[in-house]
Amino acid sequence: MNVTVKFHKQIDLTNLGKFEKHCSQNIYDDYSEEKRRRMLLKAAVKKEVPQRGGVYFLLEDGVVIYVGRSIDLQARLISHVSTSEMMGRVDGIAVQYVDDLPMQYVIEAVAIAEFMPEFNRLGKTV
Repeated sequence: MNVTVKFHKQIDLTNLGKFEKHCSQNIYDDYSEEKRRRMLLKAAVKKEVPQRGGVYFLLEDGVVIYVGRSIDLQARLISHVSTSEMMGRVDGIAVQYVDDLPMQYVIEAVAIAEFMPEFNRLGKTV
């Protein structure tokens, strides 16, 4: 079986200000810089990532630092924004749409072997 890792969509997060109008709250209330960034990241994900299955790639300076898969990319990425410390380093997201769950597992494994992302290897012997 020939499996190809390809980005169907890339989202540049270096200028989060362009997503201000998509925030559900006023980001200039008394929020910390980190809280404002998380609010803008959520707005970016809601605007740019559909609620469908696939494999996602978190990028820092164009380098893949984490690969994951989900049956709902939007929900999973919003979960990362809410809970993950690595999101402070992320300046881009790429997605490959794959609705077939077994194929998501295969593409995720191939992508991890290809990119060897830092956060997929932490605590693991490679």
